[in-house]
Amino acid sequence: MDCGIRVGLFPLVGALARALDLVSREVSHHHARVACLTDSIALELRLPAAERRNLLLAALLHDAGALSLQGRLDALQFETDGVTHARAGYALLGICPQLRDVAELVLHHHTGYQVLARNIGRAPMLANVINLADRLDVSLPRSGGQAVDICATARGMRRYAGSLFHPDYVEALCRAVETGVAQECFTTPWGVLGRLDPDMMGETLDSDGLFDFASVFSQVIDFRSRFTATHSSGVAACAAKLGQLAGFSHSEQAQLYLAGLLHDVGKLAISSELLEKPGPLTEEEFARMKRHPEYTAEVLGEVPGLERVSHWASHHHERVNGSGYPYGRKGGELELGARIMAVADIFTALSEDRPYRSGMTREQAHGVLTALCNEDALDPVVANLLFTHYDELDDVRLTAQSKALKEFRAFAARLDDADQ
Repeated sequence: MDCGIRVGLFPLVGALARALDLVSREVSHHHARVACLTDSIALELRLPAAERRNLLLAALLHDAGALSLQGRLDALQFETDGVTHARAGYALLGICPQLRDVAELVLHHHTGYQVLARNIGRAPMLANVINLADRLDVSLPRSGGQAVDICATARGMRRYAGSLFHPDYVEALCRAVETGVAQECFTTPWGVLGRLDPDMMGETLDSDGLFDFASVFSQVIDFRSRFTATHSSGVAACAAKLGQLAGFSHSEQAQLYLAGLLHDVGKLAISSELLEKPGPLTEEEFARMKRHPEYTAEVLGEVPGLERVSHWASHHHERVNGSGYPYGRKGGELELGARIMAVADIFTALSEDRPYRSGMTREQAHGVLTALCNEDALDPVVANLLFTHYDELDDVRLTAQSKALKEFRAFAARLDDADQ
C-alpha cells in the first residue's frame, strides 16, 4: 500500500515522544530532555553517527512501554527496577525494522553498569547512557519554584560510577552539563533537538516504513486497554475500504488507513480508568474525553507530510450537522476523508465489545447508523456505501481486528516469557 508520501523518522519519533508525555504533566518534556542529555553525552564520548542515532531515538522512546499513568509515574522512580516497562517497550518497538537496534537499547535502559559489563555486546552498554540521562532528569526538581543546580546534581552521579553507571559516561555527563547546550536541555529541549545535525535528522521512511511505524504508534495507543486493543486496526481497514468504494486513489486510501491507525493517539491523554469505565461517563468525564481529537491534531500536526492524515484523523468525531466535537464543524467544512473516518469509527466501535456492552449485531448497528443519518449527523452517501457493502466491510473489519488480536496476544506472550 503506497501512501505517496515520505516522512522523516525523527519527526515521527518526536511525535510519539510528545504523545507519551500526554499521559501526565508529571512527565512533561521528559523524553525530550533525556534525549538532549543523551546526545550531549554521546557527543562528549565522540560516538559514531550510527550509535548516536540509535541512542537519540531510544532516548526519545525509552518509556514507550509504560502504557498507563501509573506505569509512566513508576518509570520516573529511580528506586523501581524498571524491568516491566523496559520489556514492554522492547516488545513494542521491536516490530518495526527501523527500530530493532533502538528496541535493544530500550530493553536495557534501566540495567546497571555492573550487569551490562558482564555482557559481551557493545549495544547494551550504550543503553547505560540513557539510564544516566534519565536518572539526572528525574533527580531534578520538577516544579518551577525550585532552584535547579544541574551541575551539582550531575556531579552527584559520581557516587554511582562503577556500580550503576559507566565511569566514562558519568565524566562525559559532568563535562556536558558545563556547556550552554546541555543547560538548554532542561529549558527548551525541543528547540535543541531541532538544531541537531541535518544529515542525521534527515532520515526518511518510505510507505512500508511509515506503516511499520504507524503500527507501533497504534499499538502504544490501543494496548493500554484490552477493550481497545484492536480498535485502530479495525477503523483503519474500514476507512481504507470505504475510500476505495468512494473512488479515492490508491495513495488516498493508504492515507485513510494511516489516519485510522493514528486517529486515537490523543487518547493517551485520557486515563486508562476512564477508558475502561464499565458504564456511561459523567458530564465532566465526557468533557475530558472530548478533548482527545485536539490532542491527536497537536501530536500529528508536528510531522511534515502528515497534514492530510492529521486532519482526517482529528476530525473523526465531527458530524455533518455540526453536533460533533471538538471543533463543531459541519457540512462543507468537513472533507470527505473526515466523513469516511466518522463512519468507519462508529461502525467499528458499535461492532466490537466495550467495557459497558457487548458488540452489536448487524441489525442493531444498522439501526444506530440509520438513526444518525436521519439526524444528518453522518454523510448519507458514505453511510449508504457501508449499508450496500455491509458484509464486505464487516469481513474487512473482522480480518483486521483478528490479526491485531493475534499481535496483542503475541505482545502479551513476549512479556510473559521475559518475566520467566
